[in-house]
Amino acid sequence: MSSLVLKDRVVQNAGGIPVSITPRAYQQTCALDLYHRGLNVFPLPRRGEVEAMVRAGKLEADPFSNKPSYILQPLFVSRMHVCSRDCPPNCLAEVAQFDTLFEHANIGVMVGRTSGNLVALDCDSQSSFKSLFEELTERQIPFWAYSSYRGGVFLFRLAEGEAANCQANIANVEIHGNRRYVVVPPSVHPQGIMYQWITPEPYYELPFKEPPPQVSLKNVAFLGVRLELKERKRITQELFGLPEWTKELAYANRLTLAKGMKEGNRNHALTSAAYDMKACDIAYEDAEEILLQAARKCTPPYPERDALAILKCAYQEEREKAKKGNHRPRGYEIAEAWALNREWEGRTGQTDRSVFLACCQRARMDDREEFRASVREVAELANCTKMTAQKSLKRLCENKYLVYVSKDFASGANIYRFGDQIKNLNHENECPKLIHHIQQGVNSVSTWDTTNSYLPATDVEQDVFSYGALGHAGWRIWNHLKNYPEPTISAIVKATGLARSTVYRLVKRLMDCGLVTKGNAEGLYYGEMISDRGMEYLSARLNTTGKSEQRKRKHRTERERLVNFALVKARRQWQKVYLEYRNNQRSRS
Repeated sequence: MSSLVLKDRVVQNAGGIPVSITPRAYQQTCALDLYHRGLNVFPLPRRGEVEAMVRAGKLEADPFSNKPSYILQPLFVSRMHVCSRDCPPNCLAEVAQFDTLFEHANIGVMVGRTSGNLVALDCDSQSSFKSLFEELTERQIPFWAYSSYRGGVFLFRLAEGEAANCQANIANVEIHGNRRYVVVPPSVHPQGIMYQWITPEPYYELPFKEPPPQVSLKNVAFLGVRLELKERKRITQELFGLPEWTKELAYANRLTLAKGMKEGNRNHALTSAAYDMKACDIAYEDAEEILLQAARKCTPPYPERDALAILKCAYQEEREKAKKGNHRPRGYEIAEAWALNREWEGRTGQTDRSVFLACCQRARMDDREEFRASVREVAELANCTKMTAQKSLKRLCENKYLVYVSKDFASGANIYRFGDQIKNLNHENECPKLIHHIQQGVNSVSTWDTTNSYLPATDVEQDVFSYGALGHAGWRIWNHLKNYPEPTISAIVKATGLARSTVYRLVKRLMDCGLVTKGNAEGLYYGEMISDRGMEYLSARLNTTGKSEQRKRKHRTERERLVNFALVKARRQWQKVYLEYRNNQRSRS
């Protein structure tokens, strides 16, 4: 066990320059070191401040734990800001601000996405901490560990995504995976006990910027660690661990093959799955293997002889594919269909179209009727500036395509829903083809896919099709011609709904860039597939290289600085309460 004796030490920073670490600077140094290791650190009140705030009734209740805190919401989506070489000169004062915030303060670390999917195993007793330490060491699972007031905490990053908050399979151990925080060394507990690193002590024992170790979910599943619900849905994509070919099957049949069925429904469910596999032309051997596995998963297990009889009967008959019409169209699917089938006229029409499709994508990611959409997120998805996205969202709300609901508690972003005219679109006859596809469940498998073909997905695509280069209209034309070659400019105008002059100008530019070609034999305009390297060449040619990344970096810095401002305000408030409390105590004595 490493000792945390606060003596003057001489170490080397990232540049190899010796730096004297004194007791006064130790807290700030540790906090900055953890920040550079990718952890979402923030200051917490110490013993005297906590007592003063509690007695004064100024300490806000933490809805996620009983630990003292004064601000959490901004930290769910962003970290603090620390200046780097990329920051402008007027931002250099932020370094001093970081040191000021952590002076005479405890160090908190937010778990989850903002700390690289950090997971904390919080042990409430010394016995559970010791037994878990031995278990993890025996299984050769890497971790960071430190002692706390009651027991200790283990830290590692989950490779697959954010973990769910739950009780572990070991007594007196709790799993913190998202929207919670832990107090880390060298913080001091209100009872006067100092948190201490067990192994390793990052600042002195690990290379600079080395993050906590990354662990696969299968290695820690014995503890009860599982993915948070959204992460589980995103990763499984409704295949439930089945082979890739099962995506051709109906959702209910995939569920049967993955998890089996209870008594009373076994025969019907297995028969449906068998006939669906026959209709999808699945090889008999593959179907036999997976159907027998499903039979064994039933409760109680279904006899293999009867399962084989069902399969044999199914493969002797001609059957149609199982219908996927049970999939009820989601609000974002209907909105997407509506946006793709209407003409977006006017000077800002294409911008509004891109922003609306970006909102559809945000709704798809949240998988809710009411979805969160910050201006910066929408701007990045729609490939436009923050100001442009803000004006477009306002226009969409004025036209009642979007309805503002409220502010999000965690992030401060707006919450929207789609307008009533869009929600009722499937009951109308405006775009029957796409609605038919939606109702047939074409999009159901990709519900958690965060990308689509309607907006530029990669940074280099956003660079090439940004404002001042090929733009939103250029992307629309190129994306259409990739899937549906057209014989004439008039046909492209009709298919895209763009002005003839715009189409004529952009087709010429796209042909000059090699993104569109005209076949000599057929006389058709084709959209050409192009590699990432080719896109990089085009972005350099159009002088837009790094434009998307620059925008994202700017937005990230803005979010981080907002966190700083909120923390500074909160710190001033807590110090004010503490000073008032201390003065009152002195006057009484």
